[in-house]
Amino acid sequence: MLSAYAALFNGGHLFRPRVAESEGFAAEERATINIEPSQVRALTAGCRGAVEYGTAEKAGLGELPMFVFGKTGTSTDSNGFRRQGWFVGLAADNLKGRASSSVFFAQPEALRLAVLVFARRSHGSECAEVARKVFDAYVGIKDRGSKAEAGSNPLSASRNPQFLQVRLLREGRTDTVSLEDYVLGVLSMEASTEDELEALKAQAVVSRTFALKNLGRHSSDGYDLCSNTHCQQYSSDESRLRDQMRRAVEETSGESLQESNGQPIDAYFHAACGGATASIESLWGVPAPSYLRGVQDDYCAAAPGREWSDQIPADQLAKALTTDERTNVGRSLTDVVVTRRDPSGRAESITIEGARRKQVRGWEFKMIVGRALGWNVLKSSRFEVSRRGSSFVFRGSGFGHGLGLCQQGAHVMAGRGITYRQILEHYFPGAIETRAGDGATGGRGEGGTGRVGEGVRGRGERGSYFLRNASFSFSSYQDPHRDPRQLVLKSEHFHITYPANVPRGEIQAVLRTLESAHDDMRHRLDAAGVKFVPGAPVEIVLHATTQDFTTATGQPWFAAGATRGRRIHLQPLAVLRRRRILTSTLRHEYAHAVIEAIGGARTTRWLAEGLAIHFAGEAAMLKRFESRKRISVDQLERELAHPASAAQMRQLYAAASREVLALILTDGEPHVWRRVAAGNRNAVADYSPRLPYSATLGMA
Repeated sequence: MLSAYAALFNGGHLFRPRVAESEGFAAEERATINIEPSQVRALTAGCRGAVEYGTAEKAGLGELPMFVFGKTGTSTDSNGFRRQGWFVGLAADNLKGRASSSVFFAQPEALRLAVLVFARRSHGSECAEVARKVFDAYVGIKDRGSKAEAGSNPLSASRNPQFLQVRLLREGRTDTVSLEDYVLGVLSMEASTEDELEALKAQAVVSRTFALKNLGRHSSDGYDLCSNTHCQQYSSDESRLRDQMRRAVEETSGESLQESNGQPIDAYFHAACGGATASIESLWGVPAPSYLRGVQDDYCAAAPGREWSDQIPADQLAKALTTDERTNVGRSLTDVVVTRRDPSGRAESITIEGARRKQVRGWEFKMIVGRALGWNVLKSSRFEVSRRGSSFVFRGSGFGHGLGLCQQGAHVMAGRGITYRQILEHYFPGAIETRAGDGATGGRGEGGTGRVGEGVRGRGERGSYFLRNASFSFSSYQDPHRDPRQLVLKSEHFHITYPANVPRGEIQAVLRTLESAHDDMRHRLDAAGVKFVPGAPVEIVLHATTQDFTTATGQPWFAAGATRGRRIHLQPLAVLRRRRILTSTLRHEYAHAVIEAIGGARTTRWLAEGLAIHFAGEAAMLKRFESRKRISVDQLERELAHPASAAQMRQLYAAASREVLALILTDGEPHVWRRVAAGNRNAVADYSPRLPYSATLGMA
């Protein structure tokens, strides 16, 4: 079989496989297969897509310093719940990073390695992860945690020393610690309440990068970094450490974020951005690299408690402003006006009126007030200000400067199953993540198998890849029978039809989100013992306008999506982004497709909606719409069929979410999935002995 796969890409030469010494080896060709170059290009584009954004993406094969492409497959044994996994992958010289497939296959001799993995009771994506180890070995990367390489140093000593000196200000001493121990001590302080592993990993990479960037910051004082917020909060108290923190540091050992010149980036982080991270140029007036220009953050915007308000008496505020000459307008304060905002909604410029008029940056205003009245007053510069009698009222959102990683948003992303590399990609677009497999403290060797965010672009250097704005080597397929204004992008599990004017990169990001949802769903159903054979790919139709969506589905304008069988209709991407519900909508509608597949027409609307809401991570957003009076499930079922308005729909969704959450809290999520499957006479489930089949069927 491997010989057959190789023949598809080596110019059509089918060789007889055999084991022999390399010296004096002569290949034996069995046949020559005529394959059109256009067919080879199409095969290559699809196989590269599988590695970069499809079912093999999480194996990280696109990160290797070779051109790797391949295909996963998953079958189900006819005798019960026994899957078989399959992956075939080929590697060739990198050809300066991003040669097009047509140029590449003009030189089939560039192919260096073919790997085929078959595993019982497995999935194709898992076989791709096994294959990654073979490719890693080929390019000379050692296994993770190799003792032979534990003491080596991947970066120059000036940038990544084995040890650094940290001044513990409270204790009054300077400790010499390894870089990884330093990162662990930072997590114990800066992420002390974080309980999501992927968010902890993202924080570990950011804190490690900050340390590399700021080594010697206190060189005049005789140490590298301090333990206060001037650098990063750090503690040597091991009682503060949790197993998840240790795991986050170990699994990201040696990883950092770099600029294109190989230097560490300015890796900032903050507690909460409030819905959009800041641009360093508008915040502090310094040139902004691509990764610090600010991004929209729907994840933080969806988090509860993001808004705040402060009412400060005018005389008290005036006194605080006199502590700094930049804001000293005298003892009488008459007005505070935000005269300019940046794209993230932060106050970029503020005019202060009193005995004198002063103009100051929004962040400087926030810092001066905070220094005088306490740091919990004016938690960020993302606020509005108004006068109420003898006081000024500030209403805002977010906590901190808003640059770089938003800890609140990262927590929400991790809770929705998004990987730490995707989190980093989101908050630091354009940065490069470098993984030091043989790091000073015992590196990662194989370099991990996590997903890349917005695509990868090899640099010809081991373990480095761009996190965003990549230029892919494959093209979207255009079906000649379809509307020429539409394109199609396909993976093993999804076919997306989208308007031709939508950038391809945006569709690739959608496909990654859907494949991530598929993996998440598979794990949940496996845990429940519910058999789900995907079958034909799910069709996703992205409409060009809201009118197109409502015409095709019959749904009201306020609906985000509609699922019928294996076809999902979605509002335009721009609409979903503007509403800050793109990721949650994709997960929600995919959940409906799966629920219908395993539950058939017997699944009640309230159960299907509540479970889809839970899977999409929308419960927290809907909680504020809950009615004080509980709606019966019968009434809920009737009204869900024809919601009269967006407000009523949110209220009904909140009620359905509450009912399903109660089931999950009482019996566990696996039980709810079994209940859905038991409602379908044609569903097949492997039920746990703790929950007999008859009991589940009776409840359904």
